[in-house]
Amino acid sequence: MHSIEKFNIAILTEKIKDTKIISDSLKNFGLLPHFFQSMGELWMELDKEQIDLLVVDVKKMTEGKIQLASHPKIKDGLIKVVYFYQNSTKLLLKSAYKTHYYGQINGDVDLEAQFKLLFQRFNSETHLKDHINFLENKIKNNEKVANQKIDGLATAKKNFEAFLYTEKICSAFGEVGNDSFINKLGSFLDRWQGCEFYSIYQLDKTTQKLQSPRNLSKKFRKLPQLNPPHKQSRGISRQCIDMAIEVSFDTLGKKTRLICIDDVAGQTQIIVLGSFTENKLKSFQWGLLEMKLSLEFIKSQAIKLVEKYENPHELVLDDLIGIFEDIELTNGSFHQVVAKVSFAKLNKFIGQEIDNKFLWTDFRQYLRDKLLDLFGGRIEFCFNGLNSLILLIDKENAQDDINQLNSFFNKTEYWNFFTKDVLLSSNITPRVQIAKANIETLLNDNINDTENNDLYQSSTRPIINFSSLNQ
Repeated sequence: MHSIEKFNIAILTEKIKDTKIISDSLKNFGLLPHFFQSMGELWMELDKEQIDLLVVDVKKMTEGKIQLASHPKIKDGLIKVVYFYQNSTKLLLKSAYKTHYYGQINGDVDLEAQFKLLFQRFNSETHLKDHINFLENKIKNNEKVANQKIDGLATAKKNFEAFLYTEKICSAFGEVGNDSFINKLGSFLDRWQGCEFYSIYQLDKTTQKLQSPRNLSKKFRKLPQLNPPHKQSRGISRQCIDMAIEVSFDTLGKKTRLICIDDVAGQTQIIVLGSFTENKLKSFQWGLLEMKLSLEFIKSQAIKLVEKYENPHELVLDDLIGIFEDIELTNGSFHQVVAKVSFAKLNKFIGQEIDNKFLWTDFRQYLRDKLLDLFGGRIEFCFNGLNSLILLIDKENAQDDINQLNSFFNKTEYWNFFTKDVLLSSNITPRVQIAKANIETLLNDNINDTENNDLYQSSTRPIINFSSLNQ
């Protein structure tokens, strides 16, 4: 016995005995068909029920004006029609050839064998249809996977191109040397076409303030100094970064991008706030740029430390006294130019500020750091207490170095080192002056600013013959 699951069959015959013959044959396949003897009943049933196979007596293809072949489901091929005929009605099949039908059954021949072949064909077609659907779904899935891979490759290519561009930009920064990291950073941002304009904040650990450097380049925008509400013991806090971003809006606009430059401990020491061509930098890997800049900053700090220990440019006062005594005792010559920076005016002003303390320790450390930045250990110096600073300068570069020193002391913001706000009503700027290589230089701190050896305006005066000095 054969069985076909979920298979609905309807029979429309003229004679009940033909219905019984067909029905008995189908029972052997486990099928219980629906029986109809009028086209009207069948028509309504086809509208209501899902019929998979319809066995129709060729004598019942039409009934009055109703034609079975005109039913919408049969016209659309949704129902498989099998015509039942006998040798006596075989001629009526000619009309069936003009309709959409699935097969034909001869009532004068073994029906079970004919139905078996019919169902085998149906099963094969169903299996084939399922297989086709499976292949179509597989093709769709493969196309989906292929499209995803294509999209993935496109994204990967885009990201790789962005990586190459990021790498190119990082390489454009180069490597730090003895030059100032801030100046190198400004030069880099100025050359980068993707940067429209920018500003920089760095933490001055001496004054605990966020300082924006002086004009670095044509793209640079200076921002006001920020006074953090809390001490920044290690680096620039998130709160201060948010303050800086908010302050930058008026100068740089609302779409400011932040770049943080960290030290070896991962603490932010410098922040860059800039406007960039974001539409052209959608996949730019900003994290890699931050890593590159942080690495170069760390290297620059390491170079300073190496120079500090390999080039002992700060002398102990006792050593300097010994050098000057040897020169005096032997009437020898000195191969360097001795310059002196007197803090007499500064000390006089400090004495007038009764309730306002001057942070000498911070000020002296500030001078150490800046002298190292400016000259990289090329100039030796010695603090003569709190009264003055003695500098030993190579004769070859003495004129330029003294001019640079005067410019530095003139630009130093001395009010930053007072514990309270102060108004500098008088000129307290120290001046770099040529001095003798003797003990008297260390004792006398009341140097007259109007003496001929005053080099405060040396940039406009004839170059001095340093070879005749300190003899």
